[in-house]
Amino acid sequence: ALMQLRKIALHPYLFQDEFVHDQNLYRASGKLEALDRILSKLLRFKHKVLVFSQFTSILDILQAFLEWREIRHVRLDGQMPHEQRRENLET
Repeated sequence: ALMQLRKIALHPYLFQDEFVHDQNLYRASGKLEALDRILSKLLRFKHKVLVFSQFTSILDILQAFLEWREIRHVRLDGQMPHEQRRENLET
């Protein structure tokens, strides 16, 4: 039950198998909406940003959000082979 509460605090789409990639992607979560505001300010000044999460499922939502916003990103998680991680970081 505690894990479910942690997930709902992150994003309600964590309980759905599929979701639409539109403005509701970030508006459904206060944390993601705050990240959207912060990212726009940081990226305007060419800052690089590192986002960490213990849940790979939230990384799926973050990736969809970044693609929807057309923000260049690299995803690094434990599912990815070390060689592929290295290649992603070098590009």
